[in-house]
Amino acid sequence: MKSKAFLTLAVIILVLIMLPVFTACGDEGKTTNKLVIYNWEDYIDPTLLDDFSEYYSDVTGFDLEIVYTTFETNETMLTKMLQGDAQVDLICPSEYAIEKLMANGLIQNLTELQTSLLEDYNSFENLTFDNLVNIEEDITTKISEEFGSISYGEDTASMVDYMLPYMWGTLGILYNADFVTQADLDSGWAMLWNSNNNVDIQGKILVKDSVRDTYCASVMYMYENGLLPDGYENYSVQELINCVDTAMLNKSELVLTEQRQFISGYEVDFGKDDMIAQTALVDLAWSGDAMWAIECAEEEGINLDYFVPEIGGNIWFDGWVVPNCANNNLAALMFIDYMCAPENGIWNSMEIGYTSAISKELLQSNEDAISAITECEYDVDEYFSDERRYPEITDKLGVMHDFGKNNNAVVAMWERAKAGSAIPMELVWSLIAVVVIVGLLILSLILKEKLKFRPRKLKINDCKIEKKIKSN
Repeated sequence: MKSKAFLTLAVIILVLIMLPVFTACGDEGKTTNKLVIYNWEDYIDPTLLDDFSEYYSDVTGFDLEIVYTTFETNETMLTKMLQGDAQVDLICPSEYAIEKLMANGLIQNLTELQTSLLEDYNSFENLTFDNLVNIEEDITTKISEEFGSISYGEDTASMVDYMLPYMWGTLGILYNADFVTQADLDSGWAMLWNSNNNVDIQGKILVKDSVRDTYCASVMYMYENGLLPDGYENYSVQELINCVDTAMLNKSELVLTEQRQFISGYEVDFGKDDMIAQTALVDLAWSGDAMWAIECAEEEGINLDYFVPEIGGNIWFDGWVVPNCANNNLAALMFIDYMCAPENGIWNSMEIGYTSAISKELLQSNEDAISAITECEYDVDEYFSDERRYPEITDKLGVMHDFGKNNNAVVAMWERAKAGSAIPMELVWSLIAVVVIVGLLILSLILKEKLKFRPRKLKINDCKIEKKIKSN
């Protein structure tokens, strides 16, 4: 028995001694990790995914498999997350969707996560999260102002502790400058309703198949043209694009239904391609898609441009969040930090056309970032001074919030408007009145006929005559 015990102990000691050797023997000896990313379509430079895998391996000694999946709208992503159907490590939603994820207690505090990871993995000498502070201050200030106190369980929290801004921009109009007139441009959002009856763009207008973006456009169109319901004229842009009460929804439904006669359809991703192909000449677009399309079209000799109407519109911020269900918190936060490095952030912007949330001042002073911009044949000064890419954050640009309990009413309105089934409420009440009047008339006629054929009561003399006839 003693010899068996000794032999067993010897084997265990030998295995423990040889374990580091086996671990160091090629890739097959390394621990393989997985990072599941859930992001928008066409929203990252694919080469950066491979580069990050190498970086992760250098820092941790582990291999990394990246699974990259996409969604078309925030609503699609939210549905999967709220139903618990998505097992992911990292998501990149818009600010209002992050607000909803926070309200449902589904994402982690990144500040606390950073602290815990540095403690848990203190053996990794090169592990730092120094790039997380590289975000443009104006962006974090705006997010703090709008989302500084969100209900999170029994407490309230600020969104800046739960998300790290990735890209930002505006919602506006991408147009073909060879077909759109100055009068069309002066009409602002009304261009999406072809208010000047421009025969060239008629039936060649696209709008987003996204309830929030198209709703925002409809509200700004009403604001611009004095079509708001009574009592809303003095609302700010911020208040208007987040107002979803019955009066505003009814009015929006009317104008969105009316819009159907001027557009060719609804899109999420293919609009920029149709604009380059000139099968569409006007498109409700996000600024990043617009800039990408403008540059690609220029190579084909097609003159596209983008603007946000003077009356105002929407400014948005997309950011990284780590869900509570994440299996690889380390890789998730390391990836966020990696994408916030100036050289990586600017290369990513060069590829996808969107504006990085990294500080503009930091990018302008970083040699690697400047080198990337010049290598891509941009003029550095023009790149950073382009208002289409770097708009001024003013009160004319409102941020969208979660619609909360009214969200279902907004979606229902949108589905009716897309189907062209909206009926003015004034007409509804008129029809009800007509039905009631016609019903009363029919009822009175029926009663009149019944009374006409009712047997009349016999008088006394009549009864005597009737009895006499019967007796004979």
